[in-house]
Amino acid sequence: MISAVVHASESPQTLKQILTDPNISSWLKDAIKAAYERDPVDALRDGHRLLKVLGERYTQIVNQTRVLSDPSLGTGDHRVAKAATLQ
Repeated sequence: MISAVVHASESPQTLKQILTDPNISSWLKDAIKAAYERDPVDALRDGHRLLKVLGERYTQIVNQTRVLSDPSLGTGDHRVAKAATLQ
């Protein structure tokens, strides 16, 4: 069996378990299926790049939200929502 996603507190899930898990998004399932059809080294490198890009995007949104929702700058839900959609 092919093992995939491994979390420190969980047993490894098989590819079949991942693809049938209703808690995993279709987007991620499609990405995993596509990755399994590629060279594993290339897929892993791209996975690391994707993780880095998404992590940086998350950090930018969180930092912008904190700045825009700072009481000293004047709060407004519309400003926080707008910051989240800018990325």
